[in-house]
Amino acid sequence: GIFSKGFVDSQGSLYVCQRADPPILVFDRNGRFIRSIGDGREVDSHGIWITPDDRVFIVDRDAHQLLCYSPEGKLLFTIGDPGHPRWNAPFNHPTDVAVGSDGTIFVADGYGNQRVIVFDADSGAFKRMWGAFGEAPADGAAAPGPGGGGGDPATAPAFGLVHAVKVSNDDIVYVADRGSVFRVIERGTRSYWLRIELDDGTNLPGRHDGMGAFAARGPRCKPGNYLLVRNHELNNAGPAFGDPGKAYDPMARGGTTTVEVTRFGEVVRSY
Repeated sequence: GIFSKGFVDSQGSLYVCQRADPPILVFDRNGRFIRSIGDGREVDSHGIWITPDDRVFIVDRDAHQLLCYSPEGKLLFTIGDPGHPRWNAPFNHPTDVAVGSDGTIFVADGYGNQRVIVFDADSGAFKRMWGAFGEAPADGAAAPGPGGGGGDPATAPAFGLVHAVKVSNDDIVYVADRGSVFRVIERGTRSYWLRIELDDGTNLPGRHDGMGAFAARGPRCKPGNYLLVRNHELNNAGPAFGDPGKAYDPMARGGTTTVEVTRFGEVVRSY
């Protein structure tokens, strides 16, 4: 099937999330197939996250669901009404999932609701959501309506199409929409966020897909920093920033943009 994302568990096994049945294929360190997970449940698996205790979380975009599996592949719980998109409620074409160190679950409910929804670590109960339709973060059950539909990602104060969410080791949440990358820090019940720009002051290329977040390692990287990697889509290519003279990738036709940031969201370099 079409490969969506991959994740490595505590034993070094690779979990491949694919848009086919079964949705998860597991391979050992030598590339040998071990098992599959979720047989018969696939609609459009779009994102995956594995916790330190090897629980497997996936979001199924077109089933409008979050699914959690045990390390052995047993379905533990689901959130969302399969096959029924929800407005201002979980979910409407979710795109990605990440889990914090305390088990808190973050879901990018991206295509329809254009926000991140946060769930309790133990019960899976709804806690809050933020950032729908380019409006200010909304903490609570009510959220802004569709006024403007997200607007211009270059000027919107919050999200457009939320396509990826990652949590760093120190529990900073990085959110990628298709117009920018945001760093989100939660303090109690409040969320503080910052749009991340390239080191020349421009925004990230405007036509891109997923995001990876990694601890920065290597001779040019400073310990404690993070690398955010965006991959660019090949279809519907156009100027990445509106000003081709300033664009990193003027036509955004493939390739990646990598940004090294400090834990405070300051850009060290981009390439």
